[in-house]
Amino acid sequence: MFYLLVAHVSTFAQNLQTHYDMGKDRGYLTTTVEMFRPDKTGNTFLFIDMDYGSGGVENSPSWPISKLPAASN
Repeated sequence: MFYLLVAHVSTFAQNLQTHYDMGKDRGYLTTTVEMFRPDKTGNTFLFIDMDYGSGGVENSPSWPISKLPAASN
């Protein structure tokens, strides 16, 4: 039973990263959220990047989403 629970939990992945850009004239914080989720129709991957400066969000967030169909048997 424990093995099945661990196997199920390990198939879903989410990741939150925070970075500070110390480059000249940049100096902003960037957050990245990543998610990977397999299911019976295939694998889904997405990430969202947002840059924050003194005035809030500096540019439009990007959020590419990818769905890889499951292989047919």
